[in-house]
Amino acid sequence: RILAGPGAEVLAVQTVRNSIMASSLMATTATLALMGVLTIGHAQVGALGHLASPEGMESLLHTPAVRLFLPMALLAACVVLFSGAVRLYHRTSYSLGLSNGSSEMHGAAEEAAIIELTRAAALYRNGWRAFYGSIATGAWLVSGWMMLVTTLIIVGIDIAAKIE
Repeated sequence: RILAGPGAEVLAVQTVRNSIMASSLMATTATLALMGVLTIGHAQVGALGHLASPEGMESLLHTPAVRLFLPMALLAACVVLFSGAVRLYHRTSYSLGLSNGSSEMHGAAEEAAIIELTRAAALYRNGWRAFYGSIATGAWLVSGWMMLVTTLIIVGIDIAAKIE
């Protein structure tokens, strides 16, 4: 539909370019945050030598290692999701380029672009959800109360955005 109007090709190209840049930026941000969590967590988890004993395994849930795993897993998921979105946005741009060619390829390329764009948007959206989750679980490294407050702030911002 965007390509239906005259001169709309530029709008489509700029939109896909901006989406690629945003996804790349978030994948990089998630990677840097993952390195930060690893750096902070290394000091906290360094004193876990007592877990080698069976008695130590009982206290596993009370160690910083468990608190560290969730934000790391969510940030790793962010990297994968945002990188997947970048890949699909690139494929969308190629499909859009092909859709300007001959009429027999036009319909198939346009349909492929729609499917790839929809999949990329879903990956991007889920990447943001994982990123927000990693912020809340990262606050858990500080304290349980900090996680609660951070979660309430994130949910409040989300609700406020939906109201407007």
